[in-house]
Amino acid sequence: MKAKILLIISTVREALHPPQKIAPFILKGIIALGITLAIVNFFGFRNLWLDEAMLALNIKMHSILELLEPLDYGQVAPIGFLLIEKFFAHLLGYTDWSMRILPLLFYFWAVYITYLVSLELIKDRVFALFAAALFSTSWNILYYSSEVKQYMGELSMGLFIVFLALKLSDTKTSKGYGYYAILGSITVWFSHVAILFISTSAVFLVLKARGRQILKPLFLVIASWFISFLVYYLLFIHDHPTKGFMINFWANLGAFMPQNIASPSFFKDLFEKIQIALVLLTHSNWLRPLFAFLTLVGIFFLSIKKPSALWLLLGPVIIHLGLAYLKMYPFHSRLVLYQVPLCVILVSAGAYLLFAQRKTLPPLITILVLPLLIINNFFSIQEHAFPMKNEEVKPALRYLNENIEEEDVLFIDDFARAGYAFYLPYFPKIKNLKTEQMVTGICHGDSCTFTKGSLNQLDRKVWVLTTNLFSRAGRTRKEKLRETFEFFHKQGYELEISKNFHGASIHKFTKK
Repeated sequence: MKAKILLIISTVREALHPPQKIAPFILKGIIALGITLAIVNFFGFRNLWLDEAMLALNIKMHSILELLEPLDYGQVAPIGFLLIEKFFAHLLGYTDWSMRILPLLFYFWAVYITYLVSLELIKDRVFALFAAALFSTSWNILYYSSEVKQYMGELSMGLFIVFLALKLSDTKTSKGYGYYAILGSITVWFSHVAILFISTSAVFLVLKARGRQILKPLFLVIASWFISFLVYYLLFIHDHPTKGFMINFWANLGAFMPQNIASPSFFKDLFEKIQIALVLLTHSNWLRPLFAFLTLVGIFFLSIKKPSALWLLLGPVIIHLGLAYLKMYPFHSRLVLYQVPLCVILVSAGAYLLFAQRKTLPPLITILVLPLLIINNFFSIQEHAFPMKNEEVKPALRYLNENIEEEDVLFIDDFARAGYAFYLPYFPKIKNLKTEQMVTGICHGDSCTFTKGSLNQLDRKVWVLTTNLFSRAGRTRKEKLRETFEFFHKQGYELEISKNFHGASIHKFTKK
């Protein structure tokens, strides 16, 4: 019996090595499954949440030329991303799903580029496929594959610059440099973090080309990338009217570094920010130390085998931290999504060093650990609603459209206004409400701050539309609803109807 178990373990372990065909076949199947999940998630047709809806309204309401100007609702996005989104929306209709096509395409591309970069650095097909499998099935990556925001595009463009730099460094002649110059220059127009990768790649390429005849044409390629960024910066970033608002907004979220580099708070904040990529990669607290360990092993491996290439992966993070210290670019959650594939590649490199190059580890560890990292992704997906949901405003509006009466008043929570405005054309009965029947604002228990209309309009039956996933700092979803209810109760209203949907709700109050 013991001999049979050892034989099974030996067989499975051997399957993980490059000469075997089983491991690549399994990993390709996992990648295909990840892509399938992304497509299923896309066809889940989740509603736009607040931030998406505000950007989508800009794409919907503005012409191509107007998209080149500062956007409404404090939104900021790369010009290339906005124009391609406008193209899809104009071609297929201004719907939420048409605007999710571009992020999904960026996801497909990012999976492939993750594989290519991993293969260039690790030189092992199995572990390159492992990196792509780990990346393609990550919960956060799947979520952002259908997010009407620029983050998946920024991730794929940044990784593409790493790939261009690696290919350029292996080029023996200057043939095809124009191709690299054009491709690198385009990335700047689709990604605000492209400059982090361009700066890192410039250092890497110059170090690799020292003493070679291709140094001069290489400088021209690098110069073209920086010139493209400079043009973009002068046209669309310099003196942007939302700069002050954005600095305050992200400062309140702790997205900048403490200024005193000798203080304990600085090192505490630095440690927390370094971990963000791991938090985005896995929701599992008990597996996160293993991911961190493999990342460190991967850094060790590349520092010996390809020290200059290691800079390509760590450089953007280091530069970003410096910009966060200078309050020039925030370092926070979705803004560092581009770090996930970088972390995945390092994890894969660490796994390669431990499980492929070294034969000293017990076979059972090899068999269990690598699949566990990927299986963990499926546990994360299983724990959340899938296809993924956020703020389902549309079902709430559908119910309202079926039940609102001619003289009723509609109160819209400010955080639901963008979603309401985007989906309003689908509901003619609500759309035909008179101006005096519309009130917007935010309730705080004792009072409401009205941004449109006034308390005097709330003298009949009142419907309240609210979203529950976003509110002022310090308030939970339940507290937000409770405070809204308290306000109307104090004004002499009774709750008659309450319908809750995923992330949104509709309530009817009647005057006593």
